[in-house]
Amino acid sequence: MKWYESAMLISAGVAGALTAKLKVGDVVEGAEVVDVESGIRFRTSGGESVIVTVSSVSGPVEKRILADRYKADVVDMESAAIAEVARERGAEFSAVKAISDELDFEMPPVGRFVDADGQFETARFVAYVAMRPKWWSAVRHLSANSRIASVNLSHAVEHLIGSYVINRYEEKMPRV
Repeated sequence: MKWYESAMLISAGVAGALTAKLKVGDVVEGAEVVDVESGIRFRTSGGESVIVTVSSVSGPVEKRILADRYKADVVDMESAAIAEVARERGAEFSAVKAISDELDFEMPPVGRFVDADGQFETARFVAYVAMRPKWWSAVRHLSANSRIASVNLSHAVEHLIGSYVINRYEEKMPRV
């Protein structure tokens, strides 16, 4: 089997806003990713935002603490791991995130339904929420928000990849 090395790794996904200016569906590209557990900071190949990576879902209180402590704009759960792999392999790294939950959004307790392998246990979550009407509206909003974020994210990633390919092509072209 032949292995191929990637020239660039992209962490693309949905994330939570840490500032009131970011709204559902907004897309940000990180300039820096901070791993909250280790404190390691990773530079990216572009962008303007600071993304913090945490190991659990953040609510409004946790979001404000993260924003203050790290001067961050966005919180996710995966960018630092992908940045670490990119660093180990000598690849460029980019992080692009679409907002699925705003700063004050009260997240349903989704963290309780992630197993040891990081897989979301949908059936258990649905059963839990079905018996707790207080979460019905939040789940409905999160679902709609995630759809909006996913559409905007796919357009942003398509643009990012297209720009990367064009830049690489232009680098290889002889100068006239």
